[in-house]
Amino acid sequence: MELIKRYIQKNKNQYVLAVLLAILGVTAGLAAYLLLADIIVALIGNERESSFYLYRGIALLACLSLKEAFAALSTSVSHRATFQSLKEIREELSAKLFRMPLGNIMNVPSGKLKNIIVDQVDSMETTMAHIIPEMTANILGPIVLFTYMLILDWRLALVSLIPLLAGMLCMKSVMATYGKNYQKSVEINQGMNNAVVEYINGIEVIKAFNQSDASYKKYSDAVYDNAAFYYGWMKETMLGVSAYRKISPMSLLTILPLGICFSMNGSLPITSFITIIILSFGTIENIVTATKDRKSTRLNSSHPAGSR
Repeated sequence: MELIKRYIQKNKNQYVLAVLLAILGVTAGLAAYLLLADIIVALIGNERESSFYLYRGIALLACLSLKEAFAALSTSVSHRATFQSLKEIREELSAKLFRMPLGNIMNVPSGKLKNIIVDQVDSMETTMAHIIPEMTANILGPIVLFTYMLILDWRLALVSLIPLLAGMLCMKSVMATYGKNYQKSVEINQGMNNAVVEYINGIEVIKAFNQSDASYKKYSDAVYDNAAFYYGWMKETMLGVSAYRKISPMSLLTILPLGICFSMNGSLPITSFITIIILSFGTIENIVTATKDRKSTRLNSSHPAGSR
């Protein structure tokens, strides 16, 4: 992590620009939700002025276009900075290898060197290119929207979080075993790399001494063990992750019944009720996106091949 921070600092200006562009993209998306809420409220209020809908429709399309444009620019800038950082990291690692005594290098399995220089460096790409700009923006956006929801009606704003909290409880068991599984994934992936490189490098000797079957079995066992581990890990986490992604966005289950009650007793204007319903989708969507990106990064860091 310290290495990532150091190279982010070296390309700080580009990463700051990527974050700013990502925030502008999320802001444009939030503005689209506000415009949509305004249009729906106007329809309910029997607004008949066609220019009202025309201007807001154009503004809505513009916001959605800006959202995609800023997101694409942010990704482009962050990737340019990231690939420059990865290049510099590999150059630094190579220079360090040249300075090491030959005896020390010969004692390190080729698979381990390949894992460090290729796989582990590649695994930094998702964190540096995606998480920094996108997660920052996807956390800031919901904070702004949720604050506005609190202003409209604090009661509905708070109950809208109940499905999200329930979804997070479903993820508790997944996160509890993450550390153990991550450590095992590093070990098993390194073992597979060593077996693959050893098999390829020694293919001539293997054929000369007629050891093809035994050597291939060692190689294939390492590959199958690696695949079986990740299959088991994904199977173990599937229920919790699926429950989180399905339950978290279901804010309507809590907003609708209470909102109807508040509207019927006169404590909640219908305009505020409709606006909160629309805004709740944007709030939860960005939070789920941010947490999804973070989980993807953790998986990619544990299985370098997954980052490509």
